[in-house]
Amino acid sequence: MSADTAEISVAAVRTHARTVVVALAATGSPIGSLRLLLHPVDAAAAREVLAGRAPHGMEPAPGYPSRFSLDLMSYAEHGATPGDVGPFFILRRADSALVGEIGCRVDPATGTAHVGYTIAEHCQNLGYATEALRALLRHLLEDVGVRRVEGETLAGHVASRRVMEKAGMRLAGRRKGDDVRVTYEAVAGVWRHDLPVPVGRRSRRRQRHRAARRGLRLIIS
Repeated sequence: MSADTAEISVAAVRTHARTVVVALAATGSPIGSLRLLLHPVDAAAAREVLAGRAPHGMEPAPGYPSRFSLDLMSYAEHGATPGDVGPFFILRRADSALVGEIGCRVDPATGTAHVGYTIAEHCQNLGYATEALRALLRHLLEDVGVRRVEGETLAGHVASRRVMEKAGMRLAGRRKGDDVRVTYEAVAGVWRHDLPVPVGRRSRRRQRHRAARRGLRLIIS
């Protein structure tokens, strides 16, 4: 699994899962970050991509759309369903280049969602996946009011783990089965978009030291 195309399981936890789903479904505004803009995908824009054209005001980056993008557009052309957050086009602010997508869907029965993202091949390894995930987490935790987000991936998928950690999520546990899976979390009031947690014990020690200098207490499992 590449760091630039992945799906991670996410749990959005609140007192009433139904309240979260209603709030998430209402999301429809662009979400900004330093280099990127997450622009909601509507049915008309999805049909443009499926027809081989870029939506109005956007320029496709080299390698766009990916197979993941086309699958997502096939879903999005039918319109959003309750619990959807996005999907969003990932646009590069500098030139309005369409570099990928990201989105989240919450199951109203369980409060569990799935976050998926993809970055065009020629735009990978530039930190866009991390920046887009960080922007979405910030939106969920600070704007929508979700109290806790958990991400799960295979322990061996180091690239996906690094995306989550650089987005500010922290290791919260392991689950053994056919494959060892690791869980990361971002908690409202604790998560900081500017305080990522890199992989590795040495990096974690450096992160604790940095946090202490800023008067913070960083808890890393």
